[in-house]
Amino acid sequence: MGFRSFSVATAVLCSLVVAAAGCGSSGSSKGNGGDNSSKKPSGKLTGPKGTQVKKAMTEFDKNPKNADACRSLAQSWIAYASPDAPKKAGDTVKVPKDRNASLKKSSETLVKCQALAPKDENVQQMLASTYMAQGNFKAAAPILKTIATARKNDANSWYAYGLAESSAGNTTATVSAWTKFLAFAEAKDPRIKQTKDSIAALKAEATTKAKAATTTTTTKK
Repeated sequence: MGFRSFSVATAVLCSLVVAAAGCGSSGSSKGNGGDNSSKKPSGKLTGPKGTQVKKAMTEFDKNPKNADACRSLAQSWIAYASPDAPKKAGDTVKVPKDRNASLKKSSETLVKCQALAPKDENVQQMLASTYMAQGNFKAAAPILKTIATARKNDANSWYAYGLAESSAGNTTATVSAWTKFLAFAEAKDPRIKQTKDSIAALKAEATTKAKAATTTTTTKK
């Protein structure tokens, strides 16, 4: 698997989902969209988080063209998909059984939010995060690339984009993104060594595959 290991991917998903849940609104904004009303969930919403989702759905149904209402609903779905904090040290963190369905609801809602507020970076970040959490790296990558390009010299943005491309299996894009991360990262950034090692490994892997392909072609001739 190379650098795209399960442990790395898991760490990425956790960090991104946490970041998404913390994204705030950037003020009221309204726009035009098609059918932006929320869809009722197939399962029963329970607990305080479930109550918040239902309240957010009701508000968005009343204001289907309001980006803030849309964003609030998406954040509620993300919170509903997130495990509760352990009550005491040592307690096992329990992942909600309907986590995937809730994440899908959040991404579906965020697509609507994008139509209402296409320039809202918080929405873009949350959408990329929910895609990553669902393992849809190919959908997350172009969004993270847009964010990184807009932020230009922000090392974290290029690192996140590189992680998405790495998880999607795109070596060339991964190396390009992480090379930019290295260019903008602070000298003491703890990720630098690992990133350099990963780039070297990816390049070596690509070279090996290229040589193997050339050998195969030559043999066939």
